[in-house]
Amino acid sequence: MEEKISVIVPIYNVEKYLDRCIESILKQTYKNIEIILVDDGSTDNSGKMCDQFAKRDNRIKVIHKKNGGMSDARNVGLDFVSGEYIAFVDSDDWISPVMFERLYSILKKYKTEIVVCEPIYAYETYIDEQQFSGKSFELSKRKAIELLIEDRKFRSVVWNKLYARRLWADIRFPKGKHYEDVHIVYKIYDMCETISFLDQGLYYYFQRSQSIVHSTNFESHMELVHAVEERAKFLKLKYPDMTPRLSASVISSVLIVYRESGIYKIKIDKNTKKYMRKKINSYKRKNIFQYLSPRMKIEYVLYLITPEGLVKISKYIEKITKYLKKHNGRENS
Repeated sequence: MEEKISVIVPIYNVEKYLDRCIESILKQTYKNIEIILVDDGSTDNSGKMCDQFAKRDNRIKVIHKKNGGMSDARNVGLDFVSGEYIAFVDSDDWISPVMFERLYSILKKYKTEIVVCEPIYAYETYIDEQQFSGKSFELSKRKAIELLIEDRKFRSVVWNKLYARRLWADIRFPKGKHYEDVHIVYKIYDMCETISFLDQGLYYYFQRSQSIVHSTNFESHMELVHAVEERAKFLKLKYPDMTPRLSASVISSVLIVYRESGIYKIKIDKNTKKYMRKKINSYKRKNIFQYLSPRMKIEYVLYLITPEGLVKISKYIEKITKYLKKHNGRENS
């Protein structure tokens, strides 16, 4: 008998995308699942749609609650899970029909408590299909954490993973925070001995302009710096030799704030500039450069020359990046 997977879906005013999301979960080839839809006080038809889906399939549980944000909705979902494994799907995203079957098989193959797959970036007019090897492998906890800090293969998101329920016994998302995943994922990794990875795109990560990641709210971007710095302080105590790598991650988060301010034309006041300069100076070391991504190396050098120049050029880099993605991606008909 296959073990049950509990799928938590936090929902708030996404009636336009909800059908696509829930249908993709219902169509899973792995059938022993429960789907926990947490309606976080939606003011559109999302809540009614959840109830209609529950009438169609008895694997669906619906929880209606007052609006408390993404973290609160996920936490409520965690309190209702009954499966041996847990997965998260955001309500504007969708998943491959074989996602849970593949992740479960890899998890069992390597006898790990967490398995990670690749995301596929999806946009309104196209899907950025990439070539994946389909290969799987196992990594030590330390190596997985190193990759997590680099934010490449192992990104600080909760939705492209399958977890043993044990890992969430004492872990909850911080309420009222943006970038809540960054506060959580490294703690989950640190509880595992090894972590398995599947090089296959199974989670469709939808890029919509209204999302927090694309927010013009400056404070939401500053929260990324706070979350990354909190992670650095925690991991430095356990892995002191990772200090240069952790320092590079904090500097990268500050550079992202500069980048976002340029892209979304957010004015940075004098005090914030002073704060960010102090933050970069406190983490600046001779050996951090090797741990920056190629794009971050360019942005770091530009910042050292002129922070204002980094802000001004960011919007042009972003336009070029989007243009290349759109014309290299396959049109989704």
